[in-house]
Amino acid sequence: MLGQIGQSLYLLVLAICLIGCKRSPSGSSSQTGVSPNDPSEKFLSLMNAGKDYQDQGDATNALAIYKEAAALVPSDPDVHLNLANGYLLSDAGAEAIREADEVLRLEPNSAAAYFIKGSAYLRLLNPEESVKALENSRKIDPGVTATFFQLGMARMGLKQWDEAIAAFQEGIRLDPNRLHSTAHYLLAQSLLRAGRKEEAQRELQLHQSNIEGEGPAMGAGVFERSKHTRARIPFRLEQPESEGVRIKFLDATQEVLGDAAKKFSGPIGLIDANRTGWNSLFLVEEGIGLRLLWNSNGVFHPHGLAYPARPDADYSKILVGDLQNDRLDDIVVLGGGGSRLFRMGTNGLAMDVSSSSGLSTLSAINGMLIDLDFTGKLDLVAVTGNSNEVQVLRQSGHMAGIGLQTMSFTNITGTSGMPATLRNAQAVVMEDWNRDHVMDVIVSRTDRPPLLLEKQRGGKLVPREQNGWVGGSAFCAGDFDNDLRPDLAVVGAGSI
Repeated sequence: MLGQIGQSLYLLVLAICLIGCKRSPSGSSSQTGVSPNDPSEKFLSLMNAGKDYQDQGDATNALAIYKEAAALVPSDPDVHLNLANGYLLSDAGAEAIREADEVLRLEPNSAAAYFIKGSAYLRLLNPEESVKALENSRKIDPGVTATFFQLGMARMGLKQWDEAIAAFQEGIRLDPNRLHSTAHYLLAQSLLRAGRKEEAQRELQLHQSNIEGEGPAMGAGVFERSKHTRARIPFRLEQPESEGVRIKFLDATQEVLGDAAKKFSGPIGLIDANRTGWNSLFLVEEGIGLRLLWNSNGVFHPHGLAYPARPDADYSKILVGDLQNDRLDDIVVLGGGGSRLFRMGTNGLAMDVSSSSGLSTLSAINGMLIDLDFTGKLDLVAVTGNSNEVQVLRQSGHMAGIGLQTMSFTNITGTSGMPATLRNAQAVVMEDWNRDHVMDVIVSRTDRPPLLLEKQRGGKLVPREQNGWVGGSAFCAGDFDNDLRPDLAVVGAGSI
């Protein structure tokens, strides 16, 4: 009960914050309320000034300004990426690699950092390390022409002619509307060394026809200019007014629930069964079981029959989602004495399919619904109630008749990448922590800081211990400061 009260208070605080964050009208003079002497303003000014110097090719002044910006906000990955670019521009390869590694510590999936690192190794005549970094950049962002050209040069340095040929050809294919004179020349050289003389001659002819009598530009940075080496500046969303809308919360329990309110308790699930925009409540009714309270113009009434619950059910969380992508919400009720699954119809009547789904024997204290592999169907990630393990349950089903599809869950924890040693979990949330457009899983632990499990595109979950994270009894993730980067809040030891 204390946990439910804590969750309710937390949701109340979030509601206050969200209601107060009204978007200011465009051009409003009071939309930020930020002083020019504010550190964030100074950081933004320095980043813009450094960008101006970098765009002019003045690495010396750009680096001086970026260093000042890094002293203000040392944990910002963009300023370290700009420093890496500045060092690369000034042909300081070792320093560029150092700054690129710092970016990768802060953002492990930064294609730009890997590109700069690979380019720096190329300048340092270390093609082996260059290939490693550039291949990582290519895997993360496969649509950048310059990455393939740099890869081609690195492969040439290793005398891997076939791989060099493939890289140059792919780069030219990605951007066919440009001449790519230098790329054609290097492709021709690779073809010659691979013994493919006729193809090499054709590439040399393309090279000659494109350069108009001039020799190829073969400088160290011939292919470095790309989106990965553009200067980064902080992105700022329009901020809410410094003083939000004044609000007041009133106790409307009697008006919306009536005298029966004392019989109802959490956990609570919100469901818009008939898609009208009015959320109804699915919750626990004391001594009865699970109950749907239908929302009729803001007033909740019991709807249909109650769904009996075992005395030892100890329900802890209710999850609502369209499990099978059929535009009908389903309800998963997690409990220490077994879990439940209901298929909800538009008329507000639910069908209990717990036994056939395999969830009736699942003891769980926390969980979430997530489409791990982009199948269009939601899987279940659950924290077990007896061992505090995290289980991954793949949702599937088959047609059992006209318009009727069954649902079942299969335990795929062993092949999901979830660590077998993870036996101290409390809760799970999802967040695209590394900003690769794939949702990751974050697990809070009883005796350690939360664990990040990065979801590899088309692959498994990969555990990543994070520096600077702290342990606590409750946590949540989201973009708290409108900078388009996820943040993590942890409650523990009497503080957040």
